[in-house]
Amino acid sequence: MNGCACPASSCACSCATTSVACSGAMNAALMASVISSSHANDYYDYDDDEEDKFYGTIKVNLTGTTEKYEKAEGWLKKIFVGDKEWEEEVMTQTDYLKKIYDVFSELGYKNVLFLDLNGESVYEDKENKDDDFDKAIQMALEKKKDEDYKIGISLDTTGDEKGNILITMSSKHDSGEFPLTIEVISDEDPKEMLEKIGNKIDEHFKVEAIEIEKDDEDTDESEEETTEEDTEEDEEK
Repeated sequence: MNGCACPASSCACSCATTSVACSGAMNAALMASVISSSHANDYYDYDDDEEDKFYGTIKVNLTGTTEKYEKAEGWLKKIFVGDKEWEEEVMTQTDYLKKIYDVFSELGYKNVLFLDLNGESVYEDKENKDDDFDKAIQMALEKKKDEDYKIGISLDTTGDEKGNILITMSSKHDSGEFPLTIEVISDEDPKEMLEKIGNKIDEHFKVEAIEIEKDDEDTDESEEETTEEDTEEDEEK
């Protein structure tokens, strides 16, 4: 992933945007089955002809709540798995949902596109409601509580689904990985929004890094054209 990380203490990082084909945070959410494949296709399958997108990612830890244990026990299993470890967050599914609701509702982001629990749809806004975050959270709270849970929430920030926030949480994850990521997807540089969200998140969790990426195909094309021109000039010489 091309991006720039910054210390979380400032929650403000001057990041130069870079050209990327796809968002690393979104790929991770899909690979871990945090969000359903249908929602990924419906909301994040952007056409190549659309305007360039910015992807701003906040990586978050849940301080003081992690338990570690080995992925495999016994020498035979370790041959195949190695010395890798799991980390499991002690924060319950209920506490997490309530905290994440407090953070984003206080910031004014209450327009939910969908909420997925363990890769299955719990709520999807098919009526274009502007203020349905409370309803989505309540529906999630009524579901079975799992110690090992994955939750994906998408919030509309522009009213037309072109700009949104994707919040993904995995209570059980590889050691060293971040359990919570918040991705801001926008047609404009999301630096100010990232700072605002980061500062609020820091009241409940611990922001570790902020990154900004840009999906800019024009940049790639211009670089290819320059390379072709240089090659032609070298052949003429």
